[in-house]
Amino acid sequence: LVFEMSAPPPMQLSNSTRAAGILGTRALSGLIWATMTMVLNVMVTNITPKGLQVHSETIRTLGITLGLGSGPLFSSILTNAFEMEEPRARAAAPGYFIAALWFVCLLIAWPVYPTDPELSRLLQAKEQADSQADKPSEPAALVSAQQKHVMLDKLSALCGVVFGIIRAYFTSSVESASALILEIEFGWATTDIGLVIGTSFLLATLLLLAIGGMRRFLDPDIFMHANMVICCLSTLLLFQGVGTAPPYIVLADILGFSTSFLAGTEAMGRAIAHAEPGTLLCVENIWVVRIVGQNNVSRFLSPPLARYVLAAGGRGMYAMTMFAVGVAGWMLCATLSLADAHTRRSADAHARRSGA
Repeated sequence: LVFEMSAPPPMQLSNSTRAAGILGTRALSGLIWATMTMVLNVMVTNITPKGLQVHSETIRTLGITLGLGSGPLFSSILTNAFEMEEPRARAAAPGYFIAALWFVCLLIAWPVYPTDPELSRLLQAKEQADSQADKPSEPAALVSAQQKHVMLDKLSALCGVVFGIIRAYFTSSVESASALILEIEFGWATTDIGLVIGTSFLLATLLLLAIGGMRRFLDPDIFMHANMVICCLSTLLLFQGVGTAPPYIVLADILGFSTSFLAGTEAMGRAIAHAEPGTLLCVENIWVVRIVGQNNVSRFLSPPLARYVLAAGGRGMYAMTMFAVGVAGWMLCATLSLADAHTRRSADAHARRSGA
């Protein structure tokens, strides 16, 4: 319905009716999407062993990155291929394709959706894997409930969730503001911007895969902090005196997008691993806060705020804001690392005393 209202005639509607229909149906589809996504993510999280939560987050992040990159890229390709100049047609055409694609995906996913007996088996396998996790030095599989510092666990989970909200603000701001810079400052056409932004996100996916493959060879804390350092440094390319040409802006997008997502997978994976069933920080509540915070707050507010800062204070103010957001995320990662390190030391000490 929302795509039909975006389309040009034969559906004759006034502009006010069309605008109200687009906003209303988009809000409704967002509510349905958020509910569906939360249920599916909670189900996946509940059947994933704690030691594999970061790996699961990485796979999910790859899917998100591919979607974010292919969206503007595909829209621009459709516009150029069919020579669509009318804005309503350009808005509606990709939507029709996405609606058909979702229907096909539903048909594919339906047969493999787990039934109750299969789900019970997966839950039992997770409980068995978690009970056999006997490495207290692993941040995602800390030995047992009595060896945990409850307050530190809550702090770790909270830091991971809040970092995800900040990361969503960062990546959404980069996408919207970079498009505005390329359009206003460098005079690019919107179709060209879509091609470049989409391509940059797909390149970020390749970089995400390359850097993510190094995680197995690095300490998880070093990996997380190294990504945040690169993320913060990438914002320097946004300053007027540094980013003097479009390639610098695109490079800032690629580096900031991929490294913030990689740090986010580590932080969120740990947050879920620290979740406590039956408490405020259970898996279900973490996902509710995550989806509401990232989608309804960060992704809703970041595009207009980033564009306002860019218009009011110029690229210098925008770059400083993005650098501050990156540093804030890095501080949350540092807090998460310190809390986990303290918990690991306590668990190791407890294990040594038990052995003695």
